[in-house]
Amino acid sequence: MQVGGNILRQYRKVLFKASPLAFWLLTLALNSCITETEIVLPEAPAKLVISSFISPEVPLTEVSVTKSASLVSPENDTIINVVPDAEVWLSDGTDSVQLTFGTSSLYWTNSFPIQPGKTYSLRATAPGGFAAKATCTVPTKLNQSLTARIDSSEVDPDNPDGYYRLEARWQDLPGEGDYYRVHAVEASGEPGSPLITSRETIFFIDEPQVKDLAADGRTWQMSTDAIFDFKKNRNDGVLKFYDVYLFTTDRAYYEFHKSMYQYESNNDFTNPVKLYSNVSGGLGIFGAYRMQTIQLPVR
Repeated sequence: MQVGGNILRQYRKVLFKASPLAFWLLTLALNSCITETEIVLPEAPAKLVISSFISPEVPLTEVSVTKSASLVSPENDTIINVVPDAEVWLSDGTDSVQLTFGTSSLYWTNSFPIQPGKTYSLRATAPGGFAAKATCTVPTKLNQSLTARIDSSEVDPDNPDGYYRLEARWQDLPGEGDYYRVHAVEASGEPGSPLITSRETIFFIDEPQVKDLAADGRTWQMSTDAIFDFKKNRNDGVLKFYDVYLFTTDRAYYEFHKSMYQYESNNDFTNPVKLYSNVSGGLGIFGAYRMQTIQLPVR
């Protein structure tokens, strides 16, 4: 009601100066339209939230298991409700493994290699009758055509250090049905030391996940936001290198990251975005990807 009150006060000042009669008529009209209503939101029962992305290129499989809380619940205090006493199982249809809860608040295993083309099932149960499950199929294809370079072709007269971006490029694999996501990380550290003390994500101008529907065989090219102080940090020895990743993914991985991108880009004037989930009996995401990584030196 604060917003409505501010609007009413602004119009009162303007109209009273122009016409006292118009002022009183508008005041009566606006007051008749303003009502105070207390909305009672329905209770939302807690559910397990599982999150995991598996890949043959990553030897460690990790799964996050948490518990949801209603938006208006006292438990919703921005603290992640980790579930440390769940049973988490991963299966390829023939063999299964129970994951171990670790110090990083994740369940993990490094003794169950992920194979291309296989379908995996993830199941989690917790005391209190909580249960959630999901399946995903690891892509058979692995796109290894990624290249990257530092682009300084743009000119900015207000920036004497230059105008730099990281540009990533790859060729779509033959056949439709491919999903991709590109990611870049800037590695930095102390001058004169090879140790990496910071790894920061640098963001692309356009949405970093794409699919080749009606675009089979095309060449994808994406550039990051401007990299400020590139030349200075490179010359000082602070900037070490860039790691650039190309993920060839399943549909679940793509849909989740697409919905997350739209959710983070959302504003108060658009409809809320619902995050994609393929979990049955709970919430979250279980997806798979293949990965190509290249390291781009800065000297």
